[in-house]
Amino acid sequence: VNGIEVSLPASLYSTAQVTYGDEWQDVRVTLWNDTEIRYDGRNTLIIRVGPQYKNQLCGLCGDFNGNTIDDKVLPDGTRATSDQEFGNSWTSESSST
Repeated sequence: VNGIEVSLPASLYSTAQVTYGDEWQDVRVTLWNDTEIRYDGRNTLIIRVGPQYKNQLCGLCGDFNGNTIDDKVLPDGTRATSDQEFGNSWTSESSST
């Protein structure tokens, strides 16, 4: 955490909990604001947020309005034609490949 090796589970300034699941690769970060970020160490990243974020999100998380059909929108507001196009459209110039 911040360049320092820590053992899990760990608490970060009472605002976050970092734990691991049954398998060593499964890492979970739970934040004070009802947000959970989970990574399986391979190819799945799950972000769960509380109801206070309804209709407040955009980008890779969709807009959290309950309608999954309109979630894959490109930064320019058009709909993506594929998952690959959608994911690639949200990379930043400083992203590594």
